[in-house]
Amino acid sequence: MRINGSSRKVWYAAATAICLACPGLEAQQEGQPLTVQDCFSLALERNPELRAGEADLAVSRATFAGQRGRREPSLIASWAWRTQQPLARPIQIGGGVIRSSGERTTSRELAVTLNQTLYERGLRESIRLAGQQVTVTAYSLEDTRRRLLLEVAAAFYTIFADQELVSVAQAAVTAAEQHLELVDARIEEGTGAPADRLPVEAELAEARFEALRTANATEQAMADLRALLALAVGSPLNLDGQLVVSFELAELADWLAEAFVQRPDLAAQRTRVTAARVSRRQAEMGAGLSLSLTGQAEYGRYSGTDGETWWLGAGASYPLYDRTSQADLEGAQARLQGVQERLADLELAVAQDVERAWYAVSDSEERLQAADVAVAAAQLNLDAARERYAEGVANIIEVTDAELAWRRAQGSRVQARFDRNLAHYQLLGAAGRPLIED
Repeated sequence: MRINGSSRKVWYAAATAICLACPGLEAQQEGQPLTVQDCFSLALERNPELRAGEADLAVSRATFAGQRGRREPSLIASWAWRTQQPLARPIQIGGGVIRSSGERTTSRELAVTLNQTLYERGLRESIRLAGQQVTVTAYSLEDTRRRLLLEVAAAFYTIFADQELVSVAQAAVTAAEQHLELVDARIEEGTGAPADRLPVEAELAEARFEALRTANATEQAMADLRALLALAVGSPLNLDGQLVVSFELAELADWLAEAFVQRPDLAAQRTRVTAARVSRRQAEMGAGLSLSLTGQAEYGRYSGTDGETWWLGAGASYPLYDRTSQADLEGAQARLQGVQERLADLELAVAQDVERAWYAVSDSEERLQAADVAVAAAQLNLDAARERYAEGVANIIEVTDAELAWRRAQGSRVQARFDRNLAHYQLLGAAGRPLIED
């Protein structure tokens, strides 16, 4: 679909108005940067996937209310008016013919009717199924929130990691330019060969490409975060955060136990198992004896006559041969087995999520310390290589290699910080803990 210039202006103005209507964005426009908690709040307020999930929950609640209404009485008021004019026609009687004349008749009816289902086999199970569907939908919505907040945290800290990598890449560009100036000075002095420019030029080109790549990665991370927050394309983002977290790590067994109690997707799947058992019970009823007991009472006025009517009915049926009912029972049993197996598979996946995040957090402190040591060592090696080259006792290859090692050490430290932050939130999410603060 193409959008012309005027339509695009209208769309952008509307999108901007929607964005500015959000309290968090108003605060940002006033110069207050968004923290990760602010981004969590915005995502929960604006993300369309959550709005769709809330609509699904409203539908399931309405369905549940309708099922419960089946066991409640219904009171109906009705009024009807009818007038009738039959056509005149000839009638043969005993060889003679007489002509009938149609007489117009009018009837009026006003009634109040009370209907009540006293007993219907399977009705309770239908109501339970509808109620369990509400529970499943509510847990699914909660799990959607959990996964959304994890995505927001990942995008939020990816931006800060990429910004640090941009700084590293820009520093590498500056260093490569200084190396090239140093080589040119050596060549002018006659103490260096023109061929020494080639590795430095390659180093500079690679550093510039890395700076461009990391800058583009930062913009892409910004776009990802805007999409999660349902913000207009190109909306400015002023963020407040850093790749440092403090976190007390409990025992792995405690986290696993908490996850099996708190995870909403597990709770939703357990509810599906319960619903499948009820569905199988319904199928068993359909393949067996079916009973019903209903009643109706009515009071009305019929063309000038008052009166009341009522009736009470009971019924029973048993399928002597019904392949459909047997197939329904077999399908219900298979569905129950399927949801039970999926529950077992989900429990394994939850345990794996918790263990993976727990070990990542557990290893992060040592990894950060190792990364700090590697950066310090790479910096010393780079300084020494520069001094040796300035004194003429080393070639430029040693300097470019030392520069590359320093850049890699810096990138590894940024990655270690990012991984620690992400593992922190992943562990909270894997255990079912709320990521957003009250």
